[in-house]
Order: sequence, then structure tokens, then C-alpha cells
Amino acid sequence: MHKTLFNLLALSCLHSFAEKEPHFKSIIQHITVNDVGKGFRTDVICRGYTTSHATRFTISFTELESIEDLTVVFKNEKNKIVKLGKDNITQRAILTDNFYTGIKSLQFELPQTEYFEYHYIQNSTDLMLLTSLFFKPEKYVDTVTYDIRIPQNYSLLYRFFELDTTATFFFDSLKTDHEKRFYISCINHNKSNHLKYKSGMFTRNNIQVPSVQLIAVPAKYESNPETVLNNWYSKLIESLPALNDNTLGEVIKYVGSTTDQDSIGRKVFRFVQSKIKYIDIENGIQAFKPHDANDTYLNKEGDCKDMAFLLYQILKHYNYNARLALVATTDHYYDMDFPTIACANHIICVIKKGDKYIYLDATEDECEYGFPSMQIQGRHMFLLGDSAGTYHYIQPVPASENRCEFMIKLNLNQHELAGTYFYSFNHASAVLYRTFSNQLKKNDFNATMNSILGDLTPGVNYKSRSVTLTDSSFSVNGSLALPDSSTLNYSDKKYLRLSFAPYLDLLPRSLSKHERMSTLCTLNKNSEIFISFPDEVKLINARDIEISEGAFQFRLSIAKTGSKEIKVNLSLGYDDVVIKSEQAESYNKFIAQIKYELNKGIIYQ
Repeated sequence: MHKTLFNLLALSCLHSFAEKEPHFKSIIQHITVNDVGKGFRTDVICRGYTTSHATRFTISFTELESIEDLTVVFKNEKNKIVKLGKDNITQRAILTDNFYTGIKSLQFELPQTEYFEYHYIQNSTDLMLLTSLFFKPEKYVDTVTYDIRIPQNYSLLYRFFELDTTATFFFDSLKTDHEKRFYISCINHNKSNHLKYKSGMFTRNNIQVPSVQLIAVPAKYESNPETVLNNWYSKLIESLPALNDNTLGEVIKYVGSTTDQDSIGRKVFRFVQSKIKYIDIENGIQAFKPHDANDTYLNKEGDCKDMAFLLYQILKHYNYNARLALVATTDHYYDMDFPTIACANHIICVIKKGDKYIYLDATEDECEYGFPSMQIQGRHMFLLGDSAGTYHYIQPVPASENRCEFMIKLNLNQHELAGTYFYSFNHASAVLYRTFSNQLKKNDFNATMNSILGDLTPGVNYKSRSVTLTDSSFSVNGSLALPDSSTLNYSDKKYLRLSFAPYLDLLPRSLSKHERMSTLCTLNKNSEIFISFPDEVKLINARDIEISEGAFQFRLSIAKTGSKEIKVNLSLGYDDVVIKSEQAESYNKFIAQIKYELNKGIIYQ
């Protein structure tokens, strides 16, 4: 994934942050686009106070930016304003999950003080880096103000994003003979911190805080700003060389003599998937610009833009209608439906085939040719072209393709419920399991599967396991037993817990209204549980119910299928891949109803 600098752009208009909870009374930023629109300057002024000793402040910037004239003053214990010495300001690299990003920082510490102020100038070399205004950082801040000035022959296009009722926003603009000026201010009323990031099998993150997405473009492009983004990126790659004879020779050898276009496309996709190791190295403009495709192949490593560009170059050799596309993944703050690079955090290659697109994301090892990768389904991409870029919505793979089947057959024998199981996962629902199987060592894979199965079916003792893998599916089968605590005596009846039933497949039991979540794929999960008894059995609480909340669907059926057998059917469906924050209430209600029904268990004699 190609995320760190893209995400930094989405947050960079609040350039500094600090540890140990300082309180910012105000953050003011004066942004001035230069007369020729080549870059911009930001004058930043921060004022506030600290509540603890040794509070560290960090001002981050990339290779495309520079920091000048940082001045820090604060009130000391004698109630005098003093200036922090230059020797107390250090420059350091910022470590991220990426291999290398080139992000740097200026850092300094302040003691407990009732007043501090620091200001600096940040110069940005490329106007495309002016992407968003950020209003509520993780730490306390009362007021954030932006004053933006652009040349008269430029236009500022903007869009408000995720405004909430805990803040008051002010917006004004004016026009003079020399410039256009925009003034945006936010007064925060809620001083509580946001929820912490949570993650797991399903991507789950906090909703983006209030912000403004924006792009400054020459006035002639005001009605079509997509042209500016398209031209900017096209210019980045136009000087990159074509594939040389060595790279082409290796590709041709791998593809072979086939002339079928579909077969060539599959082989080219697999060539890049199998030959190139994903490694994220971003530095300055290389955060956006791919490396020479020949170097990517020679080094056998690259990130999403390098893999996409290598695919693009190879497919062009085979006369495919191939394009590059900027994409927002499901866990990105924004969607790629506004012409600013902060809206994207990923790049793929796309083949246009008639009126359809084939999405090629080689960063996902188990992604199948012809299917969009899990991380881009339900999102928009920006297709780069010869004249003007266009948006395109990436439809999620239909739930029917991702069907999961869980079958458990239990026999009651001398008070023990034991039997066999067979679980199968198809297409997108199988990707994670196939990845584990292909990439983990045997012991690590077994430990991972034990953990997953334990979460999927709590309390079940899996006695044996056999795995079957195909190009599009993953299945596991074996023997299992339920713990004695699964069955309780209830007067003259028996109560069987259904907590072991595989119905949610690791979905969280609740969501906060401040969270959004990606399910990674559309959901189509079906469980069949057969329970055989040695003697005739009487089912007390047979039922067949359906629960529906918006796009969420669930069905539970408990019935006798013979004099000595009870069958439980569970099914869960969701035709989207993202659960939005505004859906949290209905999602929680949906899960609560399922839990209530399952808690009734099975009562029999």
C-alpha cells in the first residue's frame, strides 16, 4: 500500500502536533499562492499553554517542503516571556510503517507554562500539495483559522467534509484588484479526544475529523479541474523511459506464444504479482511518481505506483487499452471523487475492455485477474488519460461470488456433542485465508487458523484440520467437539447454547457513531448445523425469523428434520463493503437482535 505521504497530505495543513496534551488556544495559518501558481507559502502561528513538564512539539514536513524562521517563545516560572534557543530545536526523521518516506521533523520541548507561541514559514514547491484544511487535531485546540490568498487569475475549488455539531464554522471570501482571499475559521466546543484506532480482521477506523478539501487551479479550468490533476500526473510520468530489450525479453518469455488477449492479460498480471516484491519507498516527488519500470523489474521490488506503471508499460507493448488510475482504498479518509491528490492513497493499472474495466492491483498477492482487489471495492478511482481524467466507481464483487458455507454435523453420544465440520470460502472471502496459507510457515499458519477459528466459533475444540486451496477458494474440514458447558439442564429440558454458531465471521459486536468500517468484501454467509440424537427428540422452541436493518439481512431457522435430528440454518448478507458512521445505530441494532435470538439457544427434550 502507498499511504503515508498521501495521508500526510490529508492532514498536513495542521503541520505540528505535540505530546502530553498541550492546549492550543489558536492555530492560524496564512496560505499564499505565488503569482505564477508554482507553489505556496504558509505562515503558521500557534498559541497555547502546557499542563506538564517536557512537552514535546513536532513540526513535520516532506522533501517537497521546507521550514524557515521557526521561533518559539514561552512564559517561564518567573512570569517572563523568553525565547527558546536554537540549540534546543532538533531535526529528526519520522519513522512510519513504510520502508522509507523521507518525512522529516523539527522538534522541541517546553516546560509547563501558561503561555507559549511559536511561528514559522513553510514553503511548498508544488501547488498540488495544497489539498485540504484540517480543523480538529487529536489534541486539544480551541480555534483553527485559515487565511488563503490566491492570484486573481486562479480559482479555489473546495468541499466541506464531515462537519459536525461540536464546532462552529465561519467562512468568508473577498476579491480585490490583485487577489482573491478566503477566510475559514473553526471554533471547537467539544474538547474530548477522538476514539483510538481499532483494527483487526476487518478494517475499522475513526471517521475523518472536519476538514475542507480544496484545489487551486487556473481560472480557465474552474469548470473542469480534473484536467489540472490529470495533466499534473501525466507530466510526472512522460519523461520515464520505455521498457528496454532485457525487460521485454523476460516478459515475452513468461507470456509465451499465446495470442489470446485475455490469456496475455492474465499472464502479465501474474508476472508482476509474482516477480515484484512490495516495498514502500517514498521520498519527495517519488511519493507520487513511479520509478523507471526497468529498474522496478531489475530490482524485483516496488510499491503500488511502481507495480502499476510496470503493468501499464507491458500492456501497452501488447496493445492493450491500459490506463493508470488514482484510487482511494476502503480505509482511506476520503474517496477519490474530488480532484486533489489527498483523496487518493493508492495507484492501480486498468484495462478498458468494451464498456467495462479490468482492475489490476498487483500489491494484493491473492487478487484474481478480472476481480477488483478487496481494498478498492466500493470506492472511486480517477482514470488518467490523454486529455482529461475521469471518475469511475468500482462496483463491489457481488455477494453471490463471495459465498461462505459453514457446515457442522454433531452427534450426541454419552453426553458429548462431537462431529465434523466443513467451511468453504470463495473469491474475496477466501483472499485472507489463501494469503495466510501461501505466505506463513506451517506453525505460524496453524497458530493463525487456531486463532481465527476460535474467534469464529467460540469454545469449539477443533481436533483435526485439513486445508484445500484452489485459485479462487479456500476450504477447511475436520473433526470438532463442543465443551460440556454448551448444554445445560433446564428443569426437565435441555438448553443448547448457540454461541458456537459461525454467523458473524469476526465482525465487531458494535460500532461507535464516530467509526466507519470496511467488511473487505460483500457478505454472503450461510451456516448449516445438524444435531443428531440417539433417541427421539422434542424441539421446544422451533422458529424461523428474519431480521432486516437497511442493507443488513439475517435469517435464523431452527427445525426438526427427522425424529432424531434438529437442523439450524443461519444466513447473513450485506451487499456493500463499507459500514458508514451514519449506519452505526442500525448496525448495532441489527447485531443486538441477532444476539438476542441466538441467546435463546435450542431447548429440547
